[in-house]
Amino acid sequence: MRTVSFQSLFSFYLGCVALLFCVAPKSVTLLIVGMLFFVIFGYIKKKLVFSLSRPMIFLALLYIAYLIGVAFTHDQALASRYVENKLSFLVFPLLFSFRSKEPLTLSGPLIGLSLGIVAASVIGFINTLDCDEWVYGPVGCYTGSIISPIHHPTYFCVFILVALSGNWISYSRKEKGFLLWWLLPFTLFALLMYVLCFSLAGLLFAMILFVVLAGIFVYRKFGRRVLIITCCCSPLLFIAIFSIPRLKLDIINTKNAVSAYMSDPVKFVSSDSGSNNGDDLRLVMWTVAAQKFMENPLGVGTGNVDAHLRGRLSTYGQHGLAGKEEVDNPHNQYLQTGLEIGVEGLLILVLIITSSIRFAWKHKNWLLLILMSSLAFNCLFESMLQRQSGIVFYSFWMCLLIAYSRSVPGSGATPVNLQSTP
Repeated sequence: MRTVSFQSLFSFYLGCVALLFCVAPKSVTLLIVGMLFFVIFGYIKKKLVFSLSRPMIFLALLYIAYLIGVAFTHDQALASRYVENKLSFLVFPLLFSFRSKEPLTLSGPLIGLSLGIVAASVIGFINTLDCDEWVYGPVGCYTGSIISPIHHPTYFCVFILVALSGNWISYSRKEKGFLLWWLLPFTLFALLMYVLCFSLAGLLFAMILFVVLAGIFVYRKFGRRVLIITCCCSPLLFIAIFSIPRLKLDIINTKNAVSAYMSDPVKFVSSDSGSNNGDDLRLVMWTVAAQKFMENPLGVGTGNVDAHLRGRLSTYGQHGLAGKEEVDNPHNQYLQTGLEIGVEGLLILVLIITSSIRFAWKHKNWLLLILMSSLAFNCLFESMLQRQSGIVFYSFWMCLLIAYSRSVPGSGATPVNLQSTP
């Protein structure tokens, strides 16, 4: 009788975690408890050894910074809820620091994520059946948050990007389970969902990634001269994509908002234009968040950002905007972190991203590189680590991919154990 290895069982369970998080994100607590039992069992059976990595240490430090920020809060209940929601920053680094002695496979998590995306998309299509076309229009009923009701469209785009990138990287390495008969239809379906999410940040990052990958391929295949010609033609791709009516309208709105803001920032922030659309909202929120951050470089305390932003909006006469749910964050994770827990928290966030990218480059872990690059980019337009969709997804996959690199022989990984941590 064939014996199933611990690594295979663990990979299967991680796949279940990836799948269930897509369709039932509130189940994450129970899923983490299951992971804890796996890690304890693996450590007792000497299948796992405990060793640290710098990116995971920085992620845990970010949680500690939020914990310290509770001491300066004006709303203990809200601050307690914040640190509870961000517990993944501490739990996943701890669990994935128990490194597998044998190569860990990504097939379980990637296939689980792919199935989760399909299941969440089916739920999205079912959700469109109750959409009122008189309110949202025929296009609106099949795009944005209607087609992605469980996770914000920008986050769901990240899920899709990681799944597609991981699947094709695994296929190129001839890993077991990644076959064309399901990869091709899944890719077409996932790309359709990616477009239907209508996340401007998601589309921009995808196009930048495509241009970079195409440039690398052209350079290796045809040389520098053809690469230069290709780069000169690449703007045509952006023109073609953004000629789609709804995206074209988004670009026009963005251009008009930036133009109005640059001509008179004070008037723009003080006027009602800040409540019209997402572009106006972001410019207003970025301005007031940056001002508050400059006034409070050590942070205003965990859970205090909302109140401070609303107060500053009121001073500009934006009373209507101050009462909206959309101002619960500045739509920029760097400003969010800096304003909430200070320059030191912002520094830790930057170290998480840069150390992970450096780790990915050193170990040739291209999926981790794509994941963390997407975080660095999306943090410019959204507070990606405020919602559970971002907190859990990024911390889970970042720690998993680091653990994967450190378990694969010949990946260039150098284990950092407790005795040799610099």
